[in-house]
Amino acid sequence: MDTIARISTQYVLGINATLVLWLWAGRILVGTAGWLLAFMPILLLPWLIPLLLLTTVLTRRRYPAAVRGTTPGRHGMTMFSRPQAVAQLTAWAGLAGTGFFLVDSTDMPPEGSVFSRALGLVLGDSGTLLTVSFVASVVCACVFAVGWLGLLVMLCTDSPRMTATRRALDEEARGEEAPREETVSGTA
Repeated sequence: MDTIARISTQYVLGINATLVLWLWAGRILVGTAGWLLAFMPILLLPWLIPLLLLTTVLTRRRYPAAVRGTTPGRHGMTMFSRPQAVAQLTAWAGLAGTGFFLVDSTDMPPEGSVFSRALGLVLGDSGTLLTVSFVASVVCACVFAVGWLGLLVMLCTDSPRMTATRRALDEEARGEEAPREETVSGTA
């Protein structure tokens, strides 16, 4: 899980950009490029790109060492925590799934998604595949929203105490001794 957390922290910008392109133009790969290809940059991408940029900027500010591959950053942490990595992966899975299942239509009959075109070759084209694909794209969009919101909350509410604990765990993982807090004698 630590490798996944490190990779998801280091490559957040590249993966976000790739998934936005997949969501926008992924259906070109199977020949269902229709009206969404024209209207998505106007209707959806102006909302999606700022959302992804917000978490990308927060990630880059909180974990500059992981992004640049240098020494630990502002809070001494080098990568996402496990819950943050799970939230990031959930958001990415939601975006990838939405791009896979999103139904696009044209003025002429081949309408569909990557999913319906791939299964349509085996099962034959049917309205049921389009319905399943549409419902799955809505579910994946909801999965993205939950993952993104969870990541945003965790990036914004990382408390100083939690940061000190994570810094100690990071130092322990690197084999360094964590600094100990000194107490005033006579107090607990």
